[in-house]
Amino acid sequence: PIIVTPNNLQNLHQACYEPSQDIVCRNIVDHGNWEKDLFIFLTNALRITKGKLAAEDPSPIYFDIGGNVGSLALSMAALPVETHVFEMMPRNMQLLTVSRCLNGLEQQMILHHTGLGKKNDKCFMIHSRASNFGDASMRCGEGAGNIESVEDQIARKARDVYEIAGSVDVRRLDDVLEASNIFARMDKGLTSIVKIDVEGSEVMVMEGAPKFLAHKNRPQFILSEVWKTLNITRYGEIMLHPDNNYAGYVLSLKMFLHTMDDVVIYHKTIPKDIDDVIWFQGDANEMYLREYYDVPLF
Repeated sequence: PIIVTPNNLQNLHQACYEPSQDIVCRNIVDHGNWEKDLFIFLTNALRITKGKLAAEDPSPIYFDIGGNVGSLALSMAALPVETHVFEMMPRNMQLLTVSRCLNGLEQQMILHHTGLGKKNDKCFMIHSRASNFGDASMRCGEGAGNIESVEDQIARKARDVYEIAGSVDVRRLDDVLEASNIFARMDKGLTSIVKIDVEGSEVMVMEGAPKFLAHKNRPQFILSEVWKTLNITRYGEIMLHPDNNYAGYVLSLKMFLHTMDDVVIYHKTIPKDIDDVIWFQGDANEMYLREYYDVPLF
């Protein structure tokens, strides 16, 4: 069943699951929002990005990769800012569509019902039966096309908690942006900020976006979940590559990642299995992050 509850980040109507089924919706019902700190950071990152543009440049846009029920995406779209939401779960897409309609955000909020990966593929979704109903991860690659293999993976995690939620078509982010005319707009000055939370598939998404990451108008900030056991070292290799030229900031440790040596140290000292890193472009953005998070130069 679907409920509608207030989202106080931007005074919105939020379509949600029953609170007992989903931790995100439970927090929205109980507290009026989900990840308010991330919304505040994203709005400030958007302001900083806008401030560096010339008057004739197009306004930056926002990509929400792993939209879930859409608390952040709705709030960003309502600023207003052009918001592109990528979500693979059909039932989350239903909630996103309802919320978009309830708040009259059809023009600002563009929905992309697809998984994202390093190649065009068909993968399986695994989701929680218990308290995180809108959450899912992907299983791709060797063995993923065999449902018995995926069942074995679930059995090892706990069959009473996880189940197969069906298959999903997976596309490269570069291909979606090309088809959506985003690259043509980037060629004319369009830039962006990004949030990505796809339950361990972050590296696969970035491996499918080499043109996006190397473009002269690539995103100024990418706020990303990272997983200790899955992707930190490879993620660093992609983002710090000279073609992309990102650096990273680790929120939990107040640590900057400028070299692969920094990434290796982070991998050894990460305080939890899942963490957040802000990938950013340029010295000016680093100074902003140092000021915002009160991190001295020395």
